[in-house]
Amino acid sequence: MGNKSELFPQGNGKYIHSQPVIYHTRNSKYYQDGRKLEEIWTIIRRRFLVAAGVAITITASIFVWTSNQKPLYEGKFRLRLEPLTAQDHENQSIPGFETLAYKTQMLVLRSEKLITPVIEEINKRYGKTSYKSLVKNNHLRIKHIEGTSVLEVRYRDSDPQKVHFVLKQLADNYIKYSRNKKQ
Repeated sequence: MGNKSELFPQGNGKYIHSQPVIYHTRNSKYYQDGRKLEEIWTIIRRRFLVAAGVAITITASIFVWTSNQKPLYEGKFRLRLEPLTAQDHENQSIPGFETLAYKTQMLVLRSEKLITPVIEEINKRYGKTSYKSLVKNNHLRIKHIEGTSVLEVRYRDSDPQKVHFVLKQLADNYIKYSRNKKQ
């Protein structure tokens, strides 16, 4: 009476006995040995062309982008700043005075008065250049090196001779400006 198949005999009076069903779980040895690897290879084969296409497209895009980039050259020079007068030397004990002095010199280096003669020389040699293209577009960068009395002046362009020329002109003009200021 405990088995369902014994209760319902088939038409000929014989009883049907059901066979146990074997389910393969993910942890079974059969699944791990054969079917899992087979499924993985099937997935890889199906998606290989898509993955290869994406990889080739990305690689080609990066190659085209980098080959179209113009190389940029950067040069720099450093200026060591010293107090101009005894009064300036005394003022260095005032908190923030040193930072103010460096910011002032940075503004002088970026000033149109100092940059205009450089632009005129650049225009004679390399063609049309403006104050904006030189200073505002971040081609010319001036920063104070912390803990020192040094300003670093950097210039960046695609022409290495122009980089050297601009930095030399700027340094020469700053030296002239400093000498005139002392007199």
